[in-house]
Amino acid sequence: MSRFPSLIALFGVFVLIQFAHDTNPAVWTFYTMEKFHWTVLEVSYSLVAVGVLSVIVSAFVTGFAVARIGETGAIYVGLVLGSIGFAGIAFATQGWMINAWLPLWMFMALASPALGAIASHLVGPDEQGELQGALASLGSLTSIVAMPTMSYLFAWFTAVNAPIYFPGAPFLTAGALLIAAAAFFARTRPQPALSPAE
Repeated sequence: MSRFPSLIALFGVFVLIQFAHDTNPAVWTFYTMEKFHWTVLEVSYSLVAVGVLSVIVSAFVTGFAVARIGETGAIYVGLVLGSIGFAGIAFATQGWMINAWLPLWMFMALASPALGAIASHLVGPDEQGELQGALASLGSLTSIVAMPTMSYLFAWFTAVNAPIYFPGAPFLTAGALLIAAAAFFARTRPQPALSPAE
Protein backbone atom coordinates (compact mmCIF):
# COMPACT_ATOMS: atom_id res chain seq x y z
CA MET A 1 0.00 0.00 0.00
CA SER A 2 2.91 2.36 0.69
CA ARG A 3 4.24 1.72 -2.82
CA PHE A 4 0.83 2.14 -4.45
CA PRO A 5 -1.08 4.84 -2.52
CA SER A 6 -3.58 5.22 -5.36
CA LEU A 7 -4.97 1.83 -4.38
CA ILE A 8 -6.25 3.24 -1.10
CA ALA A 9 -8.66 5.58 -2.88
CA LEU A 10 -9.73 2.88 -5.35
CA PHE A 11 -10.34 0.46 -2.48
CA GLY A 12 -12.60 3.10 -0.94
CA VAL A 13 -14.59 3.31 -4.18
CA PHE A 14 -14.78 -0.48 -4.30
CA VAL A 15 -16.14 -0.63 -0.74
CA LEU A 16 -18.91 1.85 -1.57
CA ILE A 17 -19.88 -0.11 -4.69
CA GLN A 18 -19.86 -3.42 -2.81
CA PHE A 19 -21.90 -1.94 0.03
CA ALA A 20 -24.53 -0.74 -2.43
CA HIS A 21 -24.50 -4.06 -4.31
CA ASP A 22 -25.18 -6.04 -1.14
CA THR A 23 -28.52 -4.29 -0.72
CA ASN A 24 -30.02 -6.74 -3.19
CA PRO A 25 -29.22 -10.01 -1.40
CA ALA A 26 -29.92 -8.38 1.97
CA VAL A 27 -33.46 -7.10 1.41
CA TRP A 28 -34.76 -7.93 -2.07
CA THR A 29 -37.06 -10.73 -0.92
CA PHE A 30 -38.33 -8.80 2.10
CA TYR A 31 -38.86 -5.64 0.08
CA THR A 32 -40.83 -7.17 -2.76
CA MET A 33 -42.97 -9.24 -0.41
CA GLU A 34 -43.61 -6.33 1.96
CA LYS A 35 -44.39 -3.66 -0.61
CA PHE A 36 -45.86 -5.59 -3.54
CA HIS A 37 -46.99 -8.78 -1.79
CA TRP A 38 -45.07 -10.95 -4.22
CA THR A 39 -45.22 -14.68 -3.77
CA VAL A 40 -42.15 -16.87 -3.38
CA LEU A 41 -42.52 -17.83 -7.04
CA GLU A 42 -42.63 -14.20 -8.18
CA VAL A 43 -39.56 -13.38 -6.11
CA SER A 44 -37.79 -16.36 -7.63
CA TYR A 45 -38.61 -15.20 -11.16
CA SER A 46 -37.32 -11.72 -10.38
CA LEU A 47 -34.04 -13.10 -9.04
CA VAL A 48 -33.65 -15.21 -12.17
CA ALA A 49 -34.15 -12.04 -14.21
CA VAL A 50 -31.47 -10.29 -12.13
CA GLY A 51 -29.08 -13.17 -12.76
CA VAL A 52 -29.73 -13.26 -16.50
CA LEU A 53 -29.32 -9.50 -16.88
CA SER A 54 -26.12 -9.62 -14.84
CA VAL A 55 -24.69 -12.28 -17.14
CA ILE A 56 -25.66 -10.28 -20.22
CA VAL A 57 -24.03 -7.11 -18.92
CA SER A 58 -20.88 -8.94 -17.79
CA ALA A 59 -20.50 -11.09 -20.90
CA PHE A 60 -21.49 -8.68 -23.64
CA VAL A 61 -21.94 -5.09 -22.49
CA THR A 62 -18.82 -4.58 -20.37
CA GLY A 63 -16.28 -5.28 -23.11
CA PHE A 64 -18.22 -3.18 -25.61
CA ALA A 65 -18.55 -0.28 -23.18
CA VAL A 66 -14.87 -0.31 -22.20
CA ALA A 67 -13.85 -0.41 -25.87
CA ARG A 68 -16.07 2.57 -26.65
CA ILE A 69 -15.74 4.82 -23.60
CA GLY A 70 -12.78 3.38 -21.69
CA GLU A 71 -12.54 1.97 -18.20
CA THR A 72 -13.08 5.33 -16.53
CA GLY A 73 -16.15 6.04 -18.63
CA ALA A 74 -17.55 2.59 -17.90
CA ILE A 75 -17.20 3.23 -14.18
CA TYR A 76 -19.10 6.50 -14.35
CA VAL A 77 -21.83 5.08 -16.59
CA GLY A 78 -22.24 2.06 -14.33
CA LEU A 79 -22.40 4.13 -11.15
CA VAL A 80 -24.79 6.75 -12.49
CA LEU A 81 -27.19 4.31 -14.17
CA GLY A 82 -26.99 2.00 -11.18
CA SER A 83 -27.91 4.82 -8.81
CA ILE A 84 -30.86 5.81 -11.01
CA GLY A 85 -32.00 2.19 -11.06
CA PHE A 86 -31.73 1.94 -7.28
CA ALA A 87 -33.81 5.09 -6.87
CA GLY A 88 -36.41 3.79 -9.32
CA ILE A 89 -36.72 0.56 -7.37
CA ALA A 90 -36.93 2.46 -4.08
CA PHE A 91 -39.81 4.64 -5.25
CA ALA A 92 -41.65 2.04 -7.36
CA THR A 93 -45.34 1.94 -6.53
CA GLN A 94 -46.27 -1.14 -8.57
CA GLY A 95 -44.52 -4.48 -8.91
CA TRP A 96 -44.15 -4.20 -12.68
CA MET A 97 -42.10 -1.05 -12.20
CA ILE A 98 -39.37 -3.15 -10.60
CA ASN A 99 -38.98 -5.08 -13.83
CA ALA A 100 -38.84 -1.84 -15.80
CA TRP A 101 -35.98 -0.53 -13.65
CA LEU A 102 -33.96 -3.76 -13.61
CA PRO A 103 -32.20 -3.34 -17.00
CA LEU A 104 -31.02 0.15 -16.07
CA TRP A 105 -30.01 -0.93 -12.58
CA MET A 106 -27.94 -3.85 -13.89
CA PHE A 107 -25.57 -1.46 -15.67
CA MET A 108 -24.01 -1.10 -12.22
CA ALA A 109 -22.20 -4.32 -13.16
CA LEU A 110 -19.97 -2.24 -15.46
CA ALA A 111 -18.28 -0.48 -12.56
CA SER A 112 -16.52 -3.20 -10.58
CA PRO A 113 -14.71 -4.94 -13.49
CA ALA A 114 -13.57 -1.60 -14.88
CA LEU A 115 -12.39 -0.51 -11.44
CA GLY A 116 -10.53 -3.78 -11.02
CA ALA A 117 -8.85 -3.27 -14.40
CA ILE A 118 -7.69 0.20 -13.41
CA ALA A 119 -6.37 -1.13 -10.10
CA SER A 120 -4.47 -3.87 -11.94
CA HIS A 121 -2.65 -1.20 -13.95
CA LEU A 122 -1.34 0.31 -10.72
CA VAL A 123 0.62 -2.74 -9.60
CA GLY A 124 3.29 -4.79 -11.26
CA PRO A 125 2.81 -8.31 -12.67
CA ASP A 126 4.13 -9.88 -9.46
CA GLU A 127 1.44 -8.19 -7.36
CA GLN A 128 -1.61 -9.10 -9.46
CA GLY A 129 -2.50 -12.11 -7.32
CA GLU A 130 -2.18 -10.10 -4.14
CA LEU A 131 -4.39 -7.38 -5.60
CA GLN A 132 -7.15 -9.82 -6.54
CA GLY A 133 -6.92 -11.45 -3.13
CA ALA A 134 -7.13 -8.07 -1.45
CA LEU A 135 -10.23 -7.12 -3.48
CA ALA A 136 -11.91 -10.43 -2.71
CA SER A 137 -11.16 -10.09 1.01
CA LEU A 138 -12.33 -6.49 1.02
CA GLY A 139 -15.56 -7.52 -0.68
CA SER A 140 -16.18 -10.22 1.92
CA LEU A 141 -15.49 -7.86 4.82
CA THR A 142 -17.78 -5.24 3.31
CA SER A 143 -20.57 -7.80 2.97
CA ILE A 144 -20.26 -8.70 6.64
CA VAL A 145 -21.13 -5.10 7.49
CA ALA A 146 -23.48 -4.28 4.60
CA MET A 147 -25.87 -7.22 4.88
CA PRO A 148 -27.01 -6.58 8.46
CA THR A 149 -26.87 -2.79 7.99
CA MET A 150 -29.23 -2.83 5.02
CA SER A 151 -31.47 -5.40 6.72
CA TYR A 152 -31.69 -3.22 9.81
CA LEU A 153 -32.45 -0.17 7.67
CA PHE A 154 -35.31 -2.03 6.02
CA ALA A 155 -36.63 -3.19 9.40
CA TRP A 156 -36.42 0.34 10.80
CA PHE A 157 -38.45 1.90 8.01
CA THR A 158 -41.10 -0.84 7.95
CA ALA A 159 -41.63 -1.11 11.71
CA VAL A 160 -44.94 -0.12 13.27
CA ASN A 161 -43.31 2.83 15.01
CA ALA A 162 -41.20 3.91 12.01
CA PRO A 163 -40.84 7.68 11.64
CA ILE A 164 -41.95 7.20 8.04
CA TYR A 165 -43.00 4.05 6.24
CA PHE A 166 -40.49 3.67 3.43
CA PRO A 167 -39.49 0.09 2.52
CA GLY A 168 -37.30 1.39 -0.28
CA ALA A 169 -34.91 3.11 2.14
CA PRO A 170 -32.09 0.57 1.63
CA PHE A 171 -32.28 0.92 -2.15
CA LEU A 172 -32.28 4.70 -2.00
CA THR A 173 -29.30 4.52 0.35
CA ALA A 174 -27.54 2.23 -2.11
CA GLY A 175 -28.15 4.72 -4.90
CA ALA A 176 -26.64 7.47 -2.76
CA LEU A 177 -23.61 5.25 -2.08
CA LEU A 178 -23.04 4.84 -5.82
CA ILE A 179 -23.16 8.61 -6.30
CA ALA A 180 -20.68 8.95 -3.45
CA ALA A 181 -18.48 6.33 -5.13
CA ALA A 182 -18.56 8.31 -8.39
CA ALA A 183 -17.64 11.52 -6.57
CA PHE A 184 -14.85 9.76 -4.67
CA PHE A 185 -13.54 8.17 -7.86
CA ALA A 186 -13.48 11.58 -9.54
CA ARG A 187 -11.05 12.75 -6.85
CA THR A 188 -8.62 9.87 -7.40
CA ARG A 189 -5.56 10.30 -9.58
CA PRO A 190 -4.37 6.75 -10.29
CA GLN A 191 -0.72 6.51 -11.28
CA PRO A 192 0.79 3.54 -13.15
CA ALA A 193 2.85 1.09 -11.17
CA LEU A 194 6.57 1.65 -10.91
CA SER A 195 8.97 -1.23 -11.00
CA PRO A 196 11.16 -1.72 -7.87
CA ALA A 197 14.11 -0.28 -9.79
CA GLU A 198 12.16 2.86 -10.53
